[in-house]
Amino acid sequence: MNERLDLDKVTTKEPDNHKIDKRLRGFGNDPDNLEATCDRVPEDGIDHVLERISQSNGGLSTWLWVRPRKLTYSFGPQHPVGAGFINQTNRPAEKELGWTDKVGTKTDFSVSASASASVLGLFTASITTSFGMEWSTEKTFSDSFKISLDPGEYGWLTRRGMTCSADVDFIFPGINFFGQLQRGYTWRATIEGYAGNDGRPDSWITGHAQKVDPSLYSLFEKDPLQQFVQAESDGLLIHTPAPLKMPAAV
Repeated sequence: MNERLDLDKVTTKEPDNHKIDKRLRGFGNDPDNLEATCDRVPEDGIDHVLERISQSNGGLSTWLWVRPRKLTYSFGPQHPVGAGFINQTNRPAEKELGWTDKVGTKTDFSVSASASASVLGLFTASITTSFGMEWSTEKTFSDSFKISLDPGEYGWLTRRGMTCSADVDFIFPGINFFGQLQRGYTWRATIEGYAGNDGRPDSWITGHAQKVDPSLYSLFEKDPLQQFVQAESDGLLIHTPAPLKMPAAV
């Protein structure tokens, strides 16, 4: 991996919204001034608006539109992944540790379970249309990483994963009906998940090591830790969801 990689850099991508903007203008809406024809919906009113749209002719698939504003890419916080390992030999050793990490989709608003799948489906379709890429509602990453451990050291891995944040407008367009404007509804939302990367890797893995007191090894022979421990020829493989907090050797 490139040691000079800037993990704190934030990048953005702008959408190509000519298709959704053409539809909006066709109904008399200004994409740059939606509130001229649409009422802004508070978070506690979203379900009510979705219910109203679903009862209209054509339902959500016809009348709930999504206009992306931008995608923002950044690395998420560091968190533990995979198993840990204690080198119980009398020599330095390299250990390859496998890891798996799952990324889902999070929104800054909540909707009823009955509408959730439709709303998310319309959102992912809008990302494909405006950015030419796919949004993964859930994605699993897995790989392995080699860590160097001195005798008596406990090692574990952490991951910082590439995340994507989408700023979008959900729109029930205003309609000019025989010269009378029927105002629509709109609300802005932020949705976080995975939509490829910005040229940097999807994962940044860091290996950590800590010297531990050999007298603590007996702890692994007792419940509840025993279920997480796998004895190997060169040490102990520890399958825990987080790195063990063990006192360092003096």
